[in-house]
Amino acid sequence: MPSKKRTRPAEQVYPHWRQVLAEYERREAEEYERVSDEAAILREEGTSTDPTDGAALLDEVEAVYRRHVVLPSEWAYTAVALWVAATHAIEAWTFASRIVVTSPEKRCGKSRVLEVTHPLVARPFQTANATAAVLYRVAAIAPITILHDEMDTIFSKKNDAGAEDLRSFYNAGFERDQFTYRVAPNGDVKQYSTFSMAMFGAIGDLPDTIMDRSVVLRMRRREPHESVSPFRQRDAKRLRSLGKRIGEWTESVQHELSEPREDDTLSDREADVWESLLRIADVAGGEWPERARIAAKDMTETEATRVVEGKGVELLRDIAEVWPAGKSGVHSEKLQALLTGMRDTGWDTYAYGRPITVNEIASLLQPYEIKPRQIKMGGVNRRGYRREWFEPVWRRYSAGVADALPLPVAPENRPRPGR
Repeated sequence: MPSKKRTRPAEQVYPHWRQVLAEYERREAEEYERVSDEAAILREEGTSTDPTDGAALLDEVEAVYRRHVVLPSEWAYTAVALWVAATHAIEAWTFASRIVVTSPEKRCGKSRVLEVTHPLVARPFQTANATAAVLYRVAAIAPITILHDEMDTIFSKKNDAGAEDLRSFYNAGFERDQFTYRVAPNGDVKQYSTFSMAMFGAIGDLPDTIMDRSVVLRMRRREPHESVSPFRQRDAKRLRSLGKRIGEWTESVQHELSEPREDDTLSDREADVWESLLRIADVAGGEWPERARIAAKDMTETEATRVVEGKGVELLRDIAEVWPAGKSGVHSEKLQALLTGMRDTGWDTYAYGRPITVNEIASLLQPYEIKPRQIKMGGVNRRGYRREWFEPVWRRYSAGVADALPLPVAPENRPRPGR
């Protein structure tokens, strides 16, 4: 008969575990005192805790993000503070704005943004793997604020039915009174409300229909001089109190928030995305109305430049940057390695976390009539590209690159074949 495995007490396995725990609690207490001191300093500097002072509450929310995360721009802090407040007044909105927190790689702080956001927003629902079926049922009970991390893993598989259902849910949930219908087990058709605010975390871009309905925060890794305070569970408890005060303020100004306002800061879809954020800023007053409009124009123009420019032009510019000095040609595999080695460009996470391939590079270059051919470099004959094929295209599509190129030879001065 096999003998039972005996389990030794924790004190015997880890004889110093009590000392380790005590040291951990001591450090936690010191950190708590430091954060409390920071909060006291903020109050002495004029930070208001008056739940009727909307501008002061937004200032507090902005200070929270500045303490715990490094966002990609000054205006990103403005946008995320306004969005947090907007989640508490979803009954006043026609459109439920989204925020996409994306990064080119891991360890850029996107998940921390979602963690800090969770205790601040109204009715948070945090997930990394919820299916559309779950979200239909949860959102149908009451409007929620969805914090959905790891979104890139959902859309990484092509023709995935679950991913398409989720995309449909989020697209429909952007506008009020847009419903989704499903057939119940008994054969009845059920109507589900999908209207809900949402924040997404992902490596790389999400599908265009989601990006188009979102304020986009493109995170990057912190530089050595950029420091933040760690985020602990006790911080979350303190932030829930701040979130409650924001909810009290938005409830007190619900009538003002619900009044339609003419605003020509943006147009079309961009205006829909920023509508609730601009209304929050207008009702809060202070510097927030001006800051909100500057943030809206700056962030939408920055994102529009990326979209209009397109991946092809972006690829052309980056190829010019990594082209080996003094080389007339480069093999496809070498070019692919150079591109994926660039920092914060996205080529190393091109397709939902996967590096761009040589075939995808060729596909992006095809519209510019640049195709890989057999070239001999370093005694090796493989498919690749010649620099001379790129130079005319760089002149047409990449102004910054074209300035550094020699002027093209006029047709009448070009050497004739055979000479």
